[in-house]
Amino acid sequence: MEIQFIIVLALIILVFLFIKKQKTKCLYCEKKCKIFTKYHQECKSKHEDSLNIIKAEFSNYFERFNVDDVDDVSVKINDVDFKRIKNIAEDGYVNFSLELTLLLSEKLNQFLEDSVLSENEETSITHFIEQFKLEQEKHLDNFEINHKIVRASILRNLFEEKPMKTRINLSGNLPFKFLKNEFLVYLNHGVEYFEKRIRTTYEGGSDGISVKVMKGVYYRKSRFRGHPVQTLKTIPIGTGTIAITNKHVYFSSTNKNFRVRYDRIVSITPFDDGIGLQKEGTSSQPQIFKNLDGWFYYNFIKNSDKFVLETEKVSVSSRKISQVVKDKVWNRDAGKCVECDSSEKLEFDHIIPFSKGGANTYRNIQLLCEECNRRKSNNIG
Repeated sequence: MEIQFIIVLALIILVFLFIKKQKTKCLYCEKKCKIFTKYHQECKSKHEDSLNIIKAEFSNYFERFNVDDVDDVSVKINDVDFKRIKNIAEDGYVNFSLELTLLLSEKLNQFLEDSVLSENEETSITHFIEQFKLEQEKHLDNFEINHKIVRASILRNLFEEKPMKTRINLSGNLPFKFLKNEFLVYLNHGVEYFEKRIRTTYEGGSDGISVKVMKGVYYRKSRFRGHPVQTLKTIPIGTGTIAITNKHVYFSSTNKNFRVRYDRIVSITPFDDGIGLQKEGTSSQPQIFKNLDGWFYYNFIKNSDKFVLETEKVSVSSRKISQVVKDKVWNRDAGKCVECDSSEKLEFDHIIPFSKGGANTYRNIQLLCEECNRRKSNNIG
């Protein structure tokens, strides 16, 4: 009986230790919660309520002003409101800066659905970052928010043929030597570079034989190499830095350094995480760059002839609408007048007239037939 008691007691202790071990910390308050649970129900409710309040505050913030008319962007978030929202986040176990960055990333992606970030949209985003003190937060870099804004701004200025200025904060020396009047626009580090190369092998060949004619003298029959077979292979060359300027694409690594003039590029292939270039010349093989925003580089290189330096004398902004914007507007409006659905004598019209400051952007251009456009004249709409 004594042995059985000891065994039972030991089993009870083991079960107790097992149950104690199964107790976990609450996902929210990090205090221990009941066995086989991951959080306190009260903590979860507080967390969800806090998230909903923060999302509502976020929406209200962007509804303060129309992103097409940012006159009210000067409205500030006062310290009382900021502390109130931050306290709500802390009480609900919400990472305040991370949640704001997530919401901001969604808003930026929403603005970029048409592949264009207007000046007003950019202003509203940067104003939000400033007002909610996110400038120094690492989350902005983790979600590449600043980089997305810079790339979109570069493309906007390029499409609208506006003067360009650098938006990159450089630390250290660049591995490039730019030409006179050459201007750095953007760069990426850690870019993998590949080249397409042709490899030739032979199939159906024969090595031939050697026949002894006399001492020290041999006769070798002709060797038949077979027919050549060529295959195109992608060869990794090295990892380095790519840069684009107003004149060239540059690349530098320990194994390869070169630059390519834009007018020597005959084809461009965009990928989700890279870009492929084909230079002119019969001996030139495709070049592939990985670990970058392929869509950005594709659009910039394709429209590089529109580049305007900030230092160049620029007269009144051009009324010319880029072909990229025209194509987008044509597809959006289905090739018809937005007023009468006519598909005859169509013209690209500024919704806010050019003479009144209207931009040559996708959002400000519409299709009108000649008659509707003349009727609209210089009015807004």
